[in-house]
Amino acid sequence: MKKVFVMLLFLPMILMGCGNRDNVRENMSEITDIYFVGECNGDYASISVGQREEPYIKDGYSQKKCDFALVCLNISTQYENMRMSAVVKINEEKHNILLEMVGGSYMFDLERTLKSEDKISLIYGESTIDFVNKSGEFAIDQEKALEIGKQELKKQLDNYTKRSFEAECYLRVLGKETPEFNELFWCFTVVGRDEKVYNCIFSVSDGTIIAIS
Repeated sequence: MKKVFVMLLFLPMILMGCGNRDNVRENMSEITDIYFVGECNGDYASISVGQREEPYIKDGYSQKKCDFALVCLNISTQYENMRMSAVVKINEEKHNILLEMVGGSYMFDLERTLKSEDKISLIYGESTIDFVNKSGEFAIDQEKALEIGKQELKKQLDNYTKRSFEAECYLRVLGKETPEFNELFWCFTVVGRDEKVYNCIFSVSDGTIIAIS
């Protein structure tokens, strides 16, 4: 009888704990923690740092996570090669990398984490880009961005929570800094197992919603 009483005593606490589960947090397949940017002679580059699933497949299932630091280089001249040799200097440590053309940008994943205070440079050809931590200037940080995304796509998220959570989520930084386009945006994405994709894009400066699709 005593055991039954103890179980009944703790049952509300157990149910409360289940109700407080954060399905979005538990199913983040990509989340950006730090965002570096830099430019040189009309070329612009960024480094997105965070965690992503491995393998990286947008199928509505969130797999085990690994660190990533995605280098993205946009050059102002005409592209000549699908690959470009470069060197990434992190503090005093140099890494030889091979950038590959993906969707109009040269990219390479360092497959590691970086610190917000790291001094980072990208050396390619005769050019050098020094990076600054742009995310340190965001008025809407990662935590606020997640809350905005969850609120704006609440209906879609609720539809995937009828039994178990049947979706995965992404939080990325969009945009590149150029003289013509100098604003960055958060993009919160929900990918369902039913192959439907929902996006919410909003300003890193004040959270203004730019688009929901």
